[in-house]
Amino acid sequence: MSEDEKRRDTREPVTLFVEYEGADDLVGDFTENLSSGGTFVATNRELPVGTRVHLVLSFPGLLEPISVEGTVRWTRTEGEEGEAGAGVPVGWGRPPAAAVAETFDLPPNGARHHLDKLVDHGLLVATFARPDGRGGPGAGRPAKHYSRADTELEISVPARDYQLVAAVLATDTQAQ
Repeated sequence: MSEDEKRRDTREPVTLFVEYEGADDLVGDFTENLSSGGTFVATNRELPVGTRVHLVLSFPGLLEPISVEGTVRWTRTEGEEGEAGAGVPVGWGRPPAAAVAETFDLPPNGARHHLDKLVDHGLLVATFARPDGRGGPGAGRPAKHYSRADTELEISVPARDYQLVAAVLATDTQAQ
């Protein structure tokens, strides 16, 4: 099975500047590609599998850099197929209910209720996953994550009745 067949998410070639949150050096790295499941960071840094990383992604014109957390899932050394670097799955695009609750200043149960209603109507998709690095007995129940559904929405606004508006305005003008 090829690497492309193993992937859940389509990768898009994109180059973004990557800084490491808390790193003291001024040298950053670059992404090679992005998907809704993560990114490949082209780097010569020692990033062993399992290392938690805080990445800060930016590009010219972006008002605020995007800060994401992930765990190195795999690495590639110089000389192997492609550039040296690390594959880092991240959780963007699938916020848990607690993050939504915090963003909209709602109780977590209220946020879950509204998110589940959006799932019921086909606007969101719910998946269950444990955080990276947690598994086995005692790992707890997998978190419920929400992502946008691939459903295309069409919204139609009722036709405007300009004659009615004109009649109301004319009546109002005559009354004055």
